Amino acid sequence: MRRLALLSLLAVGCAGQLPPPTEADVLRASTRYPGVTVADLTRGRKLYVQHCSGCHALVRPQTKAPDEWPKLVAEMTERAKLDQPTVQEIVRYLVVASGAPR
Repeated sequence: MRRLALLSLLAVGCAGQLPPPTEADVLRASTRYPGVTVADLTRGRKLYVQHCSGCHALVRPQTKAPDEWPKLVAEMTERAKLDQPTVQEIVRYLVVASGAPR
């Protein structure tokens, strides 16, 4: 129980360092992901925090090129027991967030 509480605190702390999705992200993403919304990207961000922070520190999206994220997430899919819809939402968030102006 104590470990779960600690992991939750760490996840919340790490999530605070992740950029929340904005309308600018949606606009930038619309060519690669037509019809994407802020809610879609927010859900991907939440799934990233939920599924990835339990095993390691979250990587800020901007530290990788957009095209690197699909391969990195694919490498973790089995270990994290992610289904394909979850993988797609996480990848979409990370690809879009990594392309944000710094």
